[in-house]
Amino acid sequence: AEVAFEALSHHIMAQRLARENNIDAAIIACRDAHELDPDNMPNNYLLGNLLIRKNELDEAIVHLTEAFEDALEDSEVSSAPAQAALA
Repeated sequence: AEVAFEALSHHIMAQRLARENNIDAAIIACRDAHELDPDNMPNNYLLGNLLIRKNELDEAIVHLTEAFEDALEDSEVSSAPAQAALA
């Protein structure tokens, strides 16, 4: 539970930094969250979108694909946002 909380803390920080348009710091926070919880669909989606903004497309595709595949497995989560970002 402690690792999940720490990953969530990094993800929340990444969201805040992204809203402040501090993309580089947001990517670092997302990567920190990803190291702790690599299967976190919202974090993979956010990280993928941030990487698109930095034109780091190969890595963005990896994270968005993970988010898309995780969403497909969860019937309560829409895969449309990740699918649209991949397009």
